[in-house]
Amino acid sequence: MSQVPPPPPFPAGQPVGTPPAGGPPPQGSATKTVAIVLSIIGVLMVLICGGVFLILMPALGKAKEAAKATVALSNARQLMVAVHSYATDFKDRVPANAGWADTLNSYLGGGVEPMLDSRRIDGPGPDFVYAAPPGRKGRQLLLSEIRNPSTTIFFHEDLTALPPSIKTVVVAYADGAVKLVPRAELEQALAAQAREYPPDRGE
Repeated sequence: MSQVPPPPPFPAGQPVGTPPAGGPPPQGSATKTVAIVLSIIGVLMVLICGGVFLILMPALGKAKEAAKATVALSNARQLMVAVHSYATDFKDRVPANAGWADTLNSYLGGGVEPMLDSRRIDGPGPDFVYAAPPGRKGRQLLLSEIRNPSTTIFFHEDLTALPPSIKTVVVAYADGAVKLVPRAELEQALAAQAREYPPDRGE
């Protein structure tokens, strides 16, 4: 009895080395397809993340600036508390402009340096300017001499050191209030205060 030969692995006429019709695709082709899909997904994720970052970046910058301004407002408030404490101890007088930081140091528990740093300016030197008006005939100013405590400026952030991107500055007034004020408004207020309290005014 003669043996029946096995059927050929490929249908007649099909080139050797190609999969049978309807069979699975070559393994290399599937791997390439997966790699292409993963690459496309990766590119899309990078584009999406980059877009989200660009959208959120201005908001993050504003939040950071607001946090720094809050620190500066707190520092200015503490400086004014020290000024009023000094006035209580020295018959209503406020610190003289010369050496005012050293004068207030003891009233801030020896920590005047952190208070002078508004943390909004990068660079040496104090970030706050002491702008208390001069007293009569060169004497120290008395709090009782101030006609409008709510508008008389005692401290403000140094406009010459602030970057142009900061549009508002921290200002502390004689009554203890602290505010964020537009730069141009502060310049006008300082000019008006200099006219109201000239250094050579008499009794």
